[in-house]
Amino acid sequence: MTFKKMQKGNTVTCVIEGRIDTQSSPDLQVEFEKVLNEEIKKFVLDFEKVNYLSSAGLRVILWLQKKVSAMDEGYIEVINANDEVFEVFDMTGFTDFLPVNAN
Repeated sequence: MTFKKMQKGNTVTCVIEGRIDTQSSPDLQVEFEKVLNEEIKKFVLDFEKVNYLSSAGLRVILWLQKKVSAMDEGYIEVINANDEVFEVFDMTGFTDFLPVNAN
């Protein structure tokens, strides 16, 4: 998994590539923690190149969503999810509380 961030004002787009699974999710959480320490309030997670999302990855996304939603004006969304990744979000109920846009 690779992680790249692009910041514009108080919005950051996190471009994630590869698998988000048991092995990579701790690294992803560390990257999110770094961004949170920069007092970013708006997160756009670009999943265009994410080809697999496990329950461990969902846990990290849920952790981030809770952190961001606790902020004044905090916002998070997932964009460009492929059909399989979108289905994981949908089947687990994440789409009920997290904007997830398929590509």
